Amino acid sequence: MCHKSILTRIIVLGSLLQLTACSTLGYLAHTSHGHMKLMSDRQPIARLLEDDSLDQTQAEQFKTILAVREFAIRQLHLPDNESYTTYVNLKRDYVTWVVFAAPQLSLQAESWCFWIVGCVPYRGYFDERKAKQFAEQLRKKSLDVYIAPVPAYSTLGWFSDPVLSSMLNRGEVATAEYIFHELAHQQLYIKNHTSFNEAFATTVGRLGVETWLQSENKTVQLKQYQQIQQNKQEIYEIVEQLKLQLSDIYESSLTDEKEKVHLKQSAFAEYKKMIVSKTKKWKHQQKYQQWLMDNMNNAKLNSFSTYQSLVPAFISLFERCNRNFADFYVAVQSTQALSDMQRIEFLHKAKCHSEI
Repeated sequence: MCHKSILTRIIVLGSLLQLTACSTLGYLAHTSHGHMKLMSDRQPIARLLEDDSLDQTQAEQFKTILAVREFAIRQLHLPDNESYTTYVNLKRDYVTWVVFAAPQLSLQAESWCFWIVGCVPYRGYFDERKAKQFAEQLRKKSLDVYIAPVPAYSTLGWFSDPVLSSMLNRGEVATAEYIFHELAHQQLYIKNHTSFNEAFATTVGRLGVETWLQSENKTVQLKQYQQIQQNKQEIYEIVEQLKLQLSDIYESSLTDEKEKVHLKQSAFAEYKKMIVSKTKKWKHQQKYQQWLMDNMNNAKLNSFSTYQSLVPAFISLFERCNRNFADFYVAVQSTQALSDMQRIEFLHKAKCHSEI
């Protein structure tokens, strides 16, 4: 299943333009072919809406997409370009499958480097079978591995990204969040700082949805969405506790790796008990609850943190910017020349209009 809170949006442009030491010719050919097929399959939504044979439900979806995109531009001050004005029917549930990996006794993520996008802690495939094959290669190296199926796609604005059928399958709120999130990547992308980029886009997606639902007077949907976000924050706090516990285990002076593995297993067992206790009263999010329980390992923990760890800090900065999206973007963009650590410190401490 696709766990929405840690959705990775695979950026293939780097692999399209240049091979790196850790890439292969086969991978380049695969990603190039997958990308070009998506681009060639795009159909203008405006033209689709002119088709009298178009299903009424899909016609309403397309109208909502265009309205959401217009809202993103006018109210959220996100980039105004041709992205999300076209549509691709994938005829499958996901556009890519993204592979995360980490050592069995470390939370240091494996990474892969590409020109332009820099180094990222995942590698994506347009074919699930190929993703599984690569994951198996990593497992043979004694790495923890997680494969995330992904419904959305971004090229950071280098191409006009289409709306995908996999995005529509999850309802209008999810579709709006995908569009806001992906346009946020076009607003700002800092090379080699994936957790910063993804948390920024996640924050814009979340705040954008809340602002959009408020503007549409969709009070019930807004309350449901905000409850889901609160649930996710509570889960993230449990995940962070687990990561701290695991770090202590992995960095301990124990020389017996079997003992460390045993302690790791015990930590995950305790984590599952906490998840069961926290989620037993949830009325929704059953799939999310299951995702939190199934096959959790170092790689999966890292994938979760990549999208969530800095979100509270970004939201705090947004509040310091008086909830003004334009000022918020200016503040975040001002961190581009900083080191990763300085950038994170800025999120936690700086005023909205601080000079750096």
